[in-house]
Amino acid sequence: MDYSASYQYSYGWGNPSQQQQTTKDQQQYAVYATQMGGGQAMGQQQQQQHDVNKMGHLGSVGNNQNRSLGGYWSSPSQGTQNAGKPQNQPYSFSGFPGPSPFAKSSFPKKGTNWSEKKRMMAKKPYNPNGKTPAMLLHELFKNVLERFDDLTPAKPTAVKMYRCVVTVDGRDFQAEAANKKLAKQKASEVAVQALRPDISITPWEEVKPQVVKQEPPKKKQKMAAEETNVMTKPTQKDVNKISPIESALSLLDLLRKLCADQTIDVQMEHTNITEGDQSKVSPNKHRFRFTLSFPAQDKQYVKEGFGKTSPKDLAIREALKEIFGVSDFDIQRVVKRSLSSKLTQMNPIQVLHHMAAMMNKEVVFEVHEEEKADVKKMPVGATGYYATCIVKEQQNPENQASVKGDVATSKVEAKMMAAKLANVEIFGLDLDNIPERPVIPIPACQKLQILLMKKNRGRLPKISYEDLPAQPDSTNTSPVFRIKCKIHDKEEYFGVGKSKKMAKNDAAHQALKAIFKFDYDESLNNDPSPHYGISKLCYDISEYTKREYFQIFFLLNEKDEKRLLSIGSCPLTILSTDKLESSEGLALIHMQSIVLARRSMIRYFLMELEKLGTERSEESIFQTNSEGVTSLRSGLRVVLYSTFAPDIRFSTPDAQQPSLSIYTAENSIDRVPDDQQTLEDALNSQFLRVHSVADKIFKWCHLGVQGALLSTLIQPIKLSSVYFGSIPNSEDSALRHSFYNRIGAAVSNDVIVESNKIPIQPAASVPHVWTRDIEHLETLNPQTGRTARGAPSRLAKAELFQTYLRKHPENASLTYNEVKAQANNYQQMKQMFYKQIADLGYGQWQQKPAKIGDFKSSAEEI
Repeated sequence: MDYSASYQYSYGWGNPSQQQQTTKDQQQYAVYATQMGGGQAMGQQQQQQHDVNKMGHLGSVGNNQNRSLGGYWSSPSQGTQNAGKPQNQPYSFSGFPGPSPFAKSSFPKKGTNWSEKKRMMAKKPYNPNGKTPAMLLHELFKNVLERFDDLTPAKPTAVKMYRCVVTVDGRDFQAEAANKKLAKQKASEVAVQALRPDISITPWEEVKPQVVKQEPPKKKQKMAAEETNVMTKPTQKDVNKISPIESALSLLDLLRKLCADQTIDVQMEHTNITEGDQSKVSPNKHRFRFTLSFPAQDKQYVKEGFGKTSPKDLAIREALKEIFGVSDFDIQRVVKRSLSSKLTQMNPIQVLHHMAAMMNKEVVFEVHEEEKADVKKMPVGATGYYATCIVKEQQNPENQASVKGDVATSKVEAKMMAAKLANVEIFGLDLDNIPERPVIPIPACQKLQILLMKKNRGRLPKISYEDLPAQPDSTNTSPVFRIKCKIHDKEEYFGVGKSKKMAKNDAAHQALKAIFKFDYDESLNNDPSPHYGISKLCYDISEYTKREYFQIFFLLNEKDEKRLLSIGSCPLTILSTDKLESSEGLALIHMQSIVLARRSMIRYFLMELEKLGTERSEESIFQTNSEGVTSLRSGLRVVLYSTFAPDIRFSTPDAQQPSLSIYTAENSIDRVPDDQQTLEDALNSQFLRVHSVADKIFKWCHLGVQGALLSTLIQPIKLSSVYFGSIPNSEDSALRHSFYNRIGAAVSNDVIVESNKIPIQPAASVPHVWTRDIEHLETLNPQTGRTARGAPSRLAKAELFQTYLRKHPENASLTYNEVKAQANNYQQMKQMFYKQIADLGYGQWQQKPAKIGDFKSSAEEI
């Protein structure tokens, strides 16, 4: 029977005569399907499907009659093939989902199926073109582990050298190079050549990266089917790549990016050449030689200069011009970009010195006094100054440029004005119009390197990262990478992540938590202006101190310019009582950071008071009015900064039993006793009662930081602000109550007590003090209360009394306690303060035995 007429119109309905013939064929086919095992249901199903095939052979049709019009169009040839088959042969069901109803029939198969043909086909040869050795290794093998060892000697000037060990299925392959990337590629090259010698591998230096053309992508013509659908979004590859000049953050970064793009090997080395005659000529400066080498190009650039930055930048500049053809204009753009994040945090003089150092130039300021008649808009009686800024090349000092600044009331302000003009006219930097650049976070592994290097005082830390076998994720098919961070071959920290980079930074996070006791946040650490919910002044002071010292005192003027007065760093130590009687004021009794910093400030006050009545009176921070009263100059404020807040458990607003507190023998605090301690009691108990730091700040805030001795000379000086550089155990309001509000309302609403909300782990340091206008630090021995060499400290009561008598020798016959008693106003206010504390139930203020201050200063010492 000829069935071709029934399927003459493969996409149409056909004519009535054809429909009748087709119906008869369908009935015969249903009987045939039943006999084949499909049953009546199968016959009905195939009959329904046959009706659908007349509508164009729709595929993917279900058993439901309502779904007969769903699916996709089958090819016209399919209907023609089935139409020409005799009745005793089944129709093709290739367009239907699921197994064919004739899968188990006895009909013989004609030819091989697609899967057999695929297995019989010859495999295509592996194409390694355009792939680096590391890419080939990871594509060919699954179990690949990498480990890097730092072979650099522990010297700041040593040349970097790394070893990469690649483990493939238990076999190790290693290579050494000047950087980790090159070592990894070389080790991968060795592994591929040993494991797959049949593959022709291209050395990593010869792999040419694909260059992204700086042209807009061409628009593809839309297909007919795509016109009705949503437009396909462009992929990441269609986006133009940013050039190294546009993205480089420094000249060194630009050099590294250009070398990576062109696969050029580069080597750098610093050498300290400050020896022999050069060290004698410039003992305060170190000269370095920087060598920049390109082995493949047979090029070497050697520069010398003061410091490491200047010769390095000069050599890199010359290499960028000669090898890569970078213009001077592009180099200047990169230099400005590298300083853009720092300029807002630096004053004009610092910016000028930075720019001059990068250009291998030297800055010299000449300050001159302007005649009062030529000065305009100056205060009456003030002296005007102007500065000339001279910028000259170090190699050729005759080649120089000079800029004259405007007239100012002080020498410092005159230099600032000249430096600001020099930045604009010489280097083209307008500090008032610097565009803000988004913050670039520092990875945790890099932060760990920086902090460990600072902790080791400049020595390179030994940090290694080792790959561990990856573990599959139970919620995802992608593996989870594991990295082990090893520091100095001792401490080990482990990290996990979805990539090796994330796992490496996670391991560094764990190391930062364990070593430095803080949770590092990459998004906040490098922000140039995060105030962490505190005032800008508190944040600036915290950054100003660099958190390297425990307590300091400094001055602020109307412009919030800072002048550091004193530094104190020492753990809590109280002198043993067996040395009290023989101390004669030459030993420090209470040694603690804040106490030492305050004594150091008093020493500086005494030196400033010596300037009064001399030619240097205008330089002093004190002034004397017409009535002969000496006080701190107007506009100046004394600020206390402490890295850590004191313990105020007995003086908080919610304390159950508020009380003064003293230190115990275990270096803790306890409530003050009800009685006063005598010298005999101290000798018997072998411990002297000393008030806590919280109580001493409380006393300074009400009576002044000058003490009784200086109160005979000047008016009281009270703290204007108290700042803490880390998170305290109490709220700022509780600290303010402990210092100011224990005995009533606040002294002034202008005083500030504020803490920086950053966790800091205290670090041990050598006990020392620093005093302004005194050149050297003084190292102390807490066990003796003297200096490390055994001499009396400059902060001892006898030394302070001796400095005091230089200004007032008429009191040389009096003892230390007798001179302090002459401060009538201070002594009267102190007794009232003690009485008010006792009346409020805080206890008695513990006063040291009078024997401790009963000493005189000899005439020879004066």
